[in-house]
Amino acid sequence: MSGAENSRRRQLLRVPVIDLDRVSDEEQLLPVVRAVLLQYDTFLLKNYANKAVLDELLEELTATDPADTSQGFDANFTGTLPLEDDVWLEQYIFDTDPQLHFDRKCKNESLRSIYGRLLKLGVFFAQLSMKSVVSSGELQDCISSTHFAAKLTRYFNDNYNAQDAADVSATVLPTGDDFQYQFERDYVTLLPTGL
Repeated sequence: MSGAENSRRRQLLRVPVIDLDRVSDEEQLLPVVRAVLLQYDTFLLKNYANKAVLDELLEELTATDPADTSQGFDANFTGTLPLEDDVWLEQYIFDTDPQLHFDRKCKNESLRSIYGRLLKLGVFFAQLSMKSVVSSGELQDCISSTHFAAKLTRYFNDNYNAQDAADVSATVLPTGDDFQYQFERDYVTLLPTGL
């Protein structure tokens, strides 16, 4: 193996993290987001402020709101689709464009509550990202709470049980925070053949 190949193998992809406990207002965030977007295309948000509320919603969703597997998956890429090994994909698309109609609505209250919380955060950071790299006010107004498109995707394991939930030791971070989730081996990636 050549030195160049060996060097490439050792390089790890490091996604920048923005800690919202350290950067609190929009004026502080703008230069941080701009610097990240000029070098990367992705960043992670670290924010524990609403973690307890989201954890509660996720727990309720897991315990009481399984995916509606009877609805099928339509031509608009919405609904539920069986993947493999009792894993289902549940997906809904929301938009404000009157020309595009995604008629299948998400009936699951818990899933809609999670979507509502994450949408506000997503629209805020989309606007912030636009402001950080675009100077035109007209272009900045292209994304707002009345002009957006969003896709909500959930993977649901039909075979998940209490024994799986009991093994949480591997989901405790060194900081003591408990992030319970199903491990990646329980999911498969959906690669649609065309959009």
